[in-house]
Amino acid sequence: MDFNINKMELLKTTVISLMLTFLAELYVSIIENTTRLSQVGKLVSLRKLIEFFTLEQCIIFFIIIFMAIYLYYNPDLRNKIGEFIYKYRYPLALALLVVLVLFEINGSSIGAWDQPIINSTHQSLLGSARSTQSDEWRIFTPFTLSQYLNDFSYFSSIPRASPTDMFAIYGAPIWTILMIFRPFQIGYLFLSPAKGLSFYWISRLIALLLVSFEMGMLITNRNKTLSLAYAIMITFSPVVQWWISVNALVEMLIFGQLAVLLLYHYMKTKDYKKRLIIALGFAISLGGYIFTIYPAWQIPLGYVFLFLAIWVFLDNYKDFEFNKLDIGFALLSLAIVGAGGLYFLHTSGDTIEIVRNSLYPGGRHFIGGLDSSQFKGETGFLQSLCNYINSIFYPLNLDSAFSSAAGISRLDSFFYDFFPVPLILYIFITFVEKNRDKLLNCLIIVYVLLAVLSIFVFPEYVYKITFISNTIQRRLILALSLLNVLILFRSLSLLRTDSINRHVNNIKNNNLILAVISIAIAGAVFFLSTSSGFGIIGKALFIPVLIVSIFILGITLFIIFKSSDKKYANMFLVMCILISAMGGGLVNPIESGIGYYDLEPVQFVEGLVQENPNANWIVVGEREMQDMFIAAGAHTITSVNTYPDFEEWEKIDPDHKFEDVYNRYAHMNVNLSANESSKFERVPGREDIISLTLNVNDLEKLNVTYIESEQDLSEYSNDNVEFEKIYSYRNLKIFKVNYLDNNY
Repeated sequence: MDFNINKMELLKTTVISLMLTFLAELYVSIIENTTRLSQVGKLVSLRKLIEFFTLEQCIIFFIIIFMAIYLYYNPDLRNKIGEFIYKYRYPLALALLVVLVLFEINGSSIGAWDQPIINSTHQSLLGSARSTQSDEWRIFTPFTLSQYLNDFSYFSSIPRASPTDMFAIYGAPIWTILMIFRPFQIGYLFLSPAKGLSFYWISRLIALLLVSFEMGMLITNRNKTLSLAYAIMITFSPVVQWWISVNALVEMLIFGQLAVLLLYHYMKTKDYKKRLIIALGFAISLGGYIFTIYPAWQIPLGYVFLFLAIWVFLDNYKDFEFNKLDIGFALLSLAIVGAGGLYFLHTSGDTIEIVRNSLYPGGRHFIGGLDSSQFKGETGFLQSLCNYINSIFYPLNLDSAFSSAAGISRLDSFFYDFFPVPLILYIFITFVEKNRDKLLNCLIIVYVLLAVLSIFVFPEYVYKITFISNTIQRRLILALSLLNVLILFRSLSLLRTDSINRHVNNIKNNNLILAVISIAIAGAVFFLSTSSGFGIIGKALFIPVLIVSIFILGITLFIIFKSSDKKYANMFLVMCILISAMGGGLVNPIESGIGYYDLEPVQFVEGLVQENPNANWIVVGEREMQDMFIAAGAHTITSVNTYPDFEEWEKIDPDHKFEDVYNRYAHMNVNLSANESSKFERVPGREDIISLTLNVNDLEKLNVTYIESEQDLSEYSNDNVEFEKIYSYRNLKIFKVNYLDNNY
């Protein structure tokens, strides 16, 4: 087989690769230098941007792009490599996991701590630590790393400085049998913090990619090109990448799809040894989904996976050979999940009850309707369905030109699902082609159900019996977005080369008409999204964003309409890769190791923790700093209260005057006062932030030993309490609290 390339092709490939390398490096340079660019002003010269180029990245981009173009124009070599990767995809995935973990590669933004601690911008291998990913780097990852100082116990006194359930909320790794339902965290139990973090990030990405590929093979009738495109669009979607490390969305997608796949293979195999193994895998998948413990996403996504399972059953039950052993296997699976559930309820029952009775999130109930938003700034139903078109810009310069996008980049990120084209294709296949496909019908049924429950208002009991009351509208829209992706790829696998309708064939064969239709749909989507009111971009960037958005979506829609042709199917894969790279692939940085532990203030705190491991800490100042030293082992009362600590706050609120304020999941803004009584206050417009004014004489009631603050606390010293500064680094100061009345 001849894979040689002539000189003209080589020159052409090289020139195109150099051009694309320049654009890729330009794009990444904007992402990596957000802060410096925001200081320059609105107009940034190309020369200024080129100053941020790095030779190493340019070389890497060039090699990748050159190889991709070379393979694109050499189908024989591409097919040979593709078949090799497909055949050995699982060993190759395992080898990749081992290599990346050895090099401690991860996507955490924990490097963002550099800015508040040492007033310096963290340098990543690629990309930039995201300050907007605060739930990850400021809370979830420090909580997780703090378990190394807690022997991975179920309860820890490091967060909140009082026994805190580490499994039920934020799901940190613990030594328990329940970890079989959280396999991606097992690496923490056996590896160093940096390698454990790497295993957590990389294993989930690889697992989601592999499982999504297999799901793609199932729904596209084993079309490998479409399956790969589906896997990439799921794994590197904006919503997955923006929420990759919190609320277990990745795990839901892995375990939900895996459960459907296992059901399919169970019904297809007749070997009962294999059926037993599959049943055990199904039990872990079902338990893994349940123990993500985030109902707002679990319930609407659960409907999607339930109807996929119904389709699998309807499509295979006639050929399924039933035996009494199947009943035993089903009972065994349920027993495994049930036993795990009973153990969880026994251990975390009190936690669940506290959260259920909290005002937030326990008091949050969805009752449908377009105006039922419970969060300031939540967009409308149709806007949310169209906002995917903006998502390719969210990774760009969020702190300057796209500053307002920082607030919605995660909240309004969904799958890039090409709405409304999936619904158009469903109508075409069902009513024009007369193809009554079971899967498409199952998907459209659940689509209509969730959409109706989201748009219209029904009696409250309807939302309770369907469990939809436990979610919110934008979480329902996430499920609709996933359904759009599933409907799209199923439809593409069913499209015929020649339609039975000659008018349709005439349109398909007329590229000009298709181009006009594609651009018209893309334009409608853009103007129906929040872009129509300059919601995320402002007037200055409206025209370039408009052009790029409509061009990318328009050309992809054109390819979709032509995708029954194999040539266009390959082009569709290329566009999916491009869109995924822009909207999701560059959201999170590429890191090696954990630089957090190299910071001088962190090392000082680690020394204090070793000297006095049970000392209580508070952080005075804004909520962004409250979890700063959790990963160093500091028992921090004012760290994020994942659920209310009534016993602790009763010490300064014995009459329960402020219980309605702190009865919630809460970030803490803490300020000391020499004269005011201690009090809790709500922050307007935010369900999850409270302001605590703490009288200095109440510090002893909370048994506070150390305080971290940016301000000088010596002015608060009085006859009862003295603030001794024991450490200072730039703006960061640490004080030891001395209680004078009892010689503390």
